[in-house]
Amino acid sequence: MLTGEGVKQILYSEIEDIGKEKIQADIASSIELSQQYIDKIMRKCIARLAYESNDNHNDDIDPAIGTLCEALLHFMLTTCTLPSERKVKAKNDAISHKNYSNIIIDINDFLNEIRDKSFRFVH
Repeated sequence: MLTGEGVKQILYSEIEDIGKEKIQADIASSIELSQQYIDKIMRKCIARLAYESNDNHNDDIDPAIGTLCEALLHFMLTTCTLPSERKVKAKNDAISHKNYSNIIIDINDFLNEIRDKSFRFVH
């Protein structure tokens, strides 16, 4: 079975083949392209995971696919949609996380209410 690090190496190899900057620029210009990139990257990575799994005589690649999904989601959120400085300009005023403190409090209250520590976004 592939380790988490092995899965991430496969993912980032595919991302580099396409071009990290190209993905960023395309998604910044049209968010709808994110679905095409996700589909393309997932197809290629799953094919490689299946190949690696067959080489290791391991038929269960579900855990590796789960790791792949989580790593790809992380890449898409941090690299493609979130500003690197966690700030954006709006009408010449900097907006930071402080402006979203009510949202953060609401999320925290929700997580406490359902007695969980985190939640995941599924695309």
